[in-house]
Amino acid sequence: MSTLQAKNQDEEFTLGGSNYDGDFNPNSSKPKPPIQTPIDVDDETYSDEEKVDVNKIRVRVDDPSPLVLLFGPKGSGKTMALVRLTRYLEDQGYQLEPYRIFRPSHDKHYQKICNSYKSLCYSNYAPGGNDVINFMLVKVLDKYGRTICQILEAPGEHYFDARFPNKPFPTYIQQIIAQNMSNKRIWAFIVQKGWNPDKETNANGEDIDSEMIQTQYVQRVQQIHSTRRDRAIFICHKVDENKESTLFIGDRPNTKRFKHDIRYQYRGIFNNWKNTNPLTKWFKPEKFLFVPFSAGAFTTEESGRQQYITGDDWYPRMLWKAIIKQLKN
Repeated sequence: MSTLQAKNQDEEFTLGGSNYDGDFNPNSSKPKPPIQTPIDVDDETYSDEEKVDVNKIRVRVDDPSPLVLLFGPKGSGKTMALVRLTRYLEDQGYQLEPYRIFRPSHDKHYQKICNSYKSLCYSNYAPGGNDVINFMLVKVLDKYGRTICQILEAPGEHYFDARFPNKPFPTYIQQIIAQNMSNKRIWAFIVQKGWNPDKETNANGEDIDSEMIQTQYVQRVQQIHSTRRDRAIFICHKVDENKESTLFIGDRPNTKRFKHDIRYQYRGIFNNWKNTNPLTKWFKPEKFLFVPFSAGAFTTEESGRQQYITGDDWYPRMLWKAIIKQLKN
């Protein structure tokens, strides 16, 4: 374990008004973290205006450096992808720092998460409950403090909500999509082989089957159109949950096989990212990269908290290589 990891795992931080360490021990004399519900987090995150109308949500992105946008439904693993990438990149000498003015001052939860971001990333527990990372803009800095890119982790339901699949993107996402932004954008679309989403009901109270939800997600992804400044990475998350031997070559995922299966499972999801240039499409038919990924393993304690064990560095290394390649393209 690095000195930085040890330091962050031992330091105390404040959430919900009480001091406790990131690796809470139920037998410790330190006070337990207060139990918060998603409603409590929303109360600390959003203003009254924002809670009534998602289009009132305000964010600030005034750095012209490239944006990496983690795009996926709720529960797709965006947060853990960010946590795993943070651990890996800092171990390689990069610095990752939350952009503190991304959200307005009324967002108390964001300020808490900014203060405790490193402790959460290096905790032995997966973020959840009152330390949920539901809105975060993180800058990736080189050893000289220069910004390489910014990674945005936004609520999954703002990208895709199976209950309201045709609802327009919120205003702040529309602004990021808008053509007048100077930032280069790398859309990191999260997919999962064998994805079996939680059962949802539509506005009429009718059940939506998982196949329909996947079709709706593809349609949502297709609303993001490739431009000269846009690049895409499809992150096939949670590959370690697949046990078929043909999906792996030794200890490594068979990228071609996963990509083939995702193409079949999410029909049409790659369509907007085909290379239509008549000269280059013959040797480079696609404008996206495909990366198998795993954040690591999880075990659930009797208390319900999930212990987190980091996985193979190969996964974040391949993801970072894909990001750098798309930054240079």
